[in-house]
Amino acid sequence: MSKLIFLILFFNISYSQYVDIQYASFSYTIGGSYGSCVKFIKSEYSSSDYDACSCAWAANSSSYPNCYELFYNPQTKIIKYNLSEGGEYIYRNFSNDYTCHIYYEEIEDLECSEMNQLQCVDDSSCNWISDYQNMNCGSYDNSQSQCEEYSEYGCSWEFSWGGWQNYGSYCAGGSFQINNSYCVEESVLLGDPNGDGTLDVSDIVLIINFILNSEYNEPSDMNQDGILNVIDIVELVDRILRS
Repeated sequence: MSKLIFLILFFNISYSQYVDIQYASFSYTIGGSYGSCVKFIKSEYSSSDYDACSCAWAANSSSYPNCYELFYNPQTKIIKYNLSEGGEYIYRNFSNDYTCHIYYEEIEDLECSEMNQLQCVDDSSCNWISDYQNMNCGSYDNSQSQCEEYSEYGCSWEFSWGGWQNYGSYCAGGSFQINNSYCVEESVLLGDPNGDGTLDVSDIVLIINFILNSEYNEPSDMNQDGILNVIDIVELVDRILRS
């Protein structure tokens, strides 16, 4: 009985996964000349930008160019769509007869801060900032809790033994590096007021001048609190040293 319930649940989960799509095209051909061709597309897109299933010259063709929401289930071959916000969903099944199924998934629009390195580098509006911190497990010989915080980097709390006597404890594991790299919008590279794409002493000098002249500069505002002060300088120096 439990296996049957599991199979039913698995079937329901597997066959209920709709994909948010921009466009879909379906077709089948009968006798080389007849058949059916159907297209669906969200209202904000143009069908000319997508590939379509080939249609026989005498096939019945229909198009739904004003879909507000558009979903497709690749397993069941069912289209789900509506024509207005909050509108009732309409379902069409293309599992029988239709031999061509083409669809384009909706592309998630990520913010720069949400991107990994590959996505960031490929996006011309974003800039990948390499930020590495070199550390050593031995720095935490006096704190077991801090040592264990970095266990994923190979640090471990060990005891030194001499015969039957315990000579003390220490944080073993050697050197390691933490990757704090991140992705930001190309227009604002924090800590780079001169806009040369590099964080160095010239940026520090500029920030000091901004502070002395009571001027505000967004790339100089390291913590983005709307104020330029010594805290921003300290953060920039720390970032330069760690890189």
